[in-house]
Amino acid sequence: MGVFAQLDRGMTVAKLRRGRRIKGGTGWPHLRPPAPPRRRAVREICAVLEAEGIRPKRGERWHPETVRRMLANPGDRPLTLRRRTGVS
Repeated sequence: MGVFAQLDRGMTVAKLRRGRRIKGGTGWPHLRPPAPPRRRAVREICAVLEAEGIRPKRGERWHPETVRRMLANPGDRPLTLRRRTGVS
């Protein structure tokens, strides 16, 4: 009888481990995964860049489409932003 209990326990442990591995190791099975970081709107990013005194290559203000393109292609960022964000 003890052999079956041991087998059942082993199967339960394996099932729980597999479930945790599939979940991605985010903690106990009953906890929710952490919330993703809040994404800023492109217009908010424009406002922050202007508030910090970072000026665009051309023009006086940052335009949302310019920022959107820069976010889509990180290697194309101006050198001043590369230093700030750590992207080469």
